[in-house]
Amino acid sequence: MQTLERLDESQQNYEFVPTGTAVDTGLAVLAYFEQKYECSGICESSLFYYELDLTAGRPKTTCLLHVKEEVEGSLTYLGITSVIIGVICLLIWVCQYSLWCNYTDKDSDKQRSHYDKN
Repeated sequence: MQTLERLDESQQNYEFVPTGTAVDTGLAVLAYFEQKYECSGICESSLFYYELDLTAGRPKTTCLLHVKEEVEGSLTYLGITSVIIGVICLLIWVCQYSLWCNYTDKDSDKQRSHYDKN
């Protein structure tokens, strides 16, 4: 456990704590899941809720499965689209690779080399 003496000046003033819109959005998402599902934390259940009243007791479940259920339907279409685009890119690559190949006959190469010597 860190004591106040071991912290530098910026840490004592809490300047190391992240702030901004990303943190605010994350806390809003956390509050949404806590209120809707009465869960807390993602990987491990927290000691107490962030948004709910402390009289609600200690959180019993994590929010990970609830987050998965919320985004599962919309991410299915993203996955299907990504696979289709990947197949299209593979076909485009095969078409471009076939343009780089040399399709001349060996006989025409021999004739060309004969004329180049003369």
